[in-house]
Amino acid sequence: MKDFGDVSPTEKQREAKIQKEKKLEEESHERKVKKEQRPEEAVEKPSTEAAAEKPKEEAAAEKPKEKKKAKPKPKPKAVEKIQYHEKKEVPEMRLEKAKPKFRRQEHYKKRLDPVWRKAIGIDSKQHEGKRGKGKIPGIGYKNPNAIQGLHPMGFRPVLVHNVKELASLKPQEDGAIIAAAVGRRKRNEIIKEANKLAITILNPRRGEL
Repeated sequence: MKDFGDVSPTEKQREAKIQKEKKLEEESHERKVKKEQRPEEAVEKPSTEAAAEKPKEEAAAEKPKEKKKAKPKPKPKAVEKIQYHEKKEVPEMRLEKAKPKFRRQEHYKKRLDPVWRKAIGIDSKQHEGKRGKGKIPGIGYKNPNAIQGLHPMGFRPVLVHNVKELASLKPQEDGAIIAAAVGRRKRNEIIKEANKLAITILNPRRGEL
């Protein structure tokens, strides 16, 4: 060992490092010797771990994997076919007037829908009937009384909710419109009864024709 009184600080640090390394080597050597002296304990550890793993494997083998049962798909409900859905010839339909699209004032702005709203303004050019400001609904666009309120199929539409309401319809003049709230089962019943009475249904759904 060198005398640290005559040595520079850098050499002192080197000596201290060397001493630490020697101590670490001695400690590691002692641990190895202790492990070699107890070989039985080292062998027993993996055996205990294996014994603990075995029951887990056996339990997994005993319990078969349960397959998730797929939910049965609901059967599609039967759809009744409509027999009467033909356009009726109405000679007066040729008298129907062509009407323009009535749009609200300043409908070209993004924040406004093109749905008709009456222009109520003392300075409104549309309200005054100025040219180029959009058409306004008027009595002059009215259809003749003979065809007023008729469906494009040529029948007078009547809203129907159940089978009993079909009895009041005239097959040659009226057409049935089944209400939207009516379900598939009751709708099938209405269609069956309408086919018997030769009543035209004006709002068929997909698969009914």
